[in-house]
Amino acid sequence: MALSGSDADPRLQALAHLAVTVGVNIQPQQPLIISAPWEARQWVQEACRAAYQAGSGWVQTVYEDPELLRVALMTMDSVPQSALPSPEHALLSRSPDAAHLRILGPRPTLLEGISAQRLVDFHGLLKAGNTSTFHTVRCCSVPFVTEDWARFVRPGLDTAAAMDALWNDVFELCAVVGAEADSRALQARLERNEQITQWLNTQQFDWIQFQNNGSELTVGLLKNTAWQGARIRAQSVVPFLSAIPLEPVHCLLDPLQVEGTLSVPQSLKIAGHSVEGLALKFQKGRLSAITATQGRSFMEQLVQTDSGAERLGQVRLTEASQGSIEPSMNYFAPILDNVLRSGLTLGSADKNRLVPGANQSDLSIDLPVGDSDTRIYGGYRDGKRSLIYDRGRFCF
Repeated sequence: MALSGSDADPRLQALAHLAVTVGVNIQPQQPLIISAPWEARQWVQEACRAAYQAGSGWVQTVYEDPELLRVALMTMDSVPQSALPSPEHALLSRSPDAAHLRILGPRPTLLEGISAQRLVDFHGLLKAGNTSTFHTVRCCSVPFVTEDWARFVRPGLDTAAAMDALWNDVFELCAVVGAEADSRALQARLERNEQITQWLNTQQFDWIQFQNNGSELTVGLLKNTAWQGARIRAQSVVPFLSAIPLEPVHCLLDPLQVEGTLSVPQSLKIAGHSVEGLALKFQKGRLSAITATQGRSFMEQLVQTDSGAERLGQVRLTEASQGSIEPSMNYFAPILDNVLRSGLTLGSADKNRLVPGANQSDLSIDLPVGDSDTRIYGGYRDGKRSLIYDRGRFCF
């Protein structure tokens, strides 16, 4: 798929325009910092062009070479005493008024062959590569299809066909049709997201319970926190989107109030390791047992990263896709998978919204929960509960 020049796919240009004008919602003369994998440099040019056409200030780019992380994990003899700040953080510290566009290019096989113990020992390197930006900055994340990602998700196709197929799904999930974004579809999704957010906040549930064929898990919601939707605000009054596709409704958990069993229906690819048939049992908030048909030993080592790695940090709720993409589709990338099904985060809570009592960890793994059989209840400390989600849709 062409990325620049006269033969550029108009949908890529439309996605770049959407990311800049709606995602970060760039303002006149506002600086923009774009961080992206090296593979995305031609798409970044489209984003730069869209920003300047929208009247932005200077656009600065930070390119990342993911292979350097593998080199570090394979080569370093000892754990660094401290991590250097990421280049985009250095730029943002000097330009606090800048917006930040993060281009995410998943690489599912990047860390294949690196042992779980090595990953645990050097988890600071993984954290440094995934740290969220400053909470005061308007930051939007957007997916970019890499060759590695496309080949992994579409193994039956050659590389070019796999990339085209995956890009088609990205465009659909981002509401991009033809040469422009489908503003009606995007607005409808955003309005539904905000409707769900407002309804959940009015209900003031104390806990949420997941039930399906393999799961019965109750998670307590952290006191004095609210459900957050896709549209948020930094310290300014200018709204922006935290991600495109739209981030699902989510809320911080009380890491001490988790009971029951969570069965993960989808296959996972975590730091290059495959995990199948995963089931987690929690008692008094802490992970007490792990079973899996593949990857059990890896998971048992990984949750030893730190004291928060054995607890849950966040819950997210989303309705099943109404488009052509099957809800069971697995992209092995949270930025897309989280749009298709509800789930929980093992380890770190949302670093942009940390409050007292929220779980803190260098580990952050998104676990899918929802499927067509999932029922979700909202309840209160007095034992009362009500069905809030069934057959992929909310019940209000």
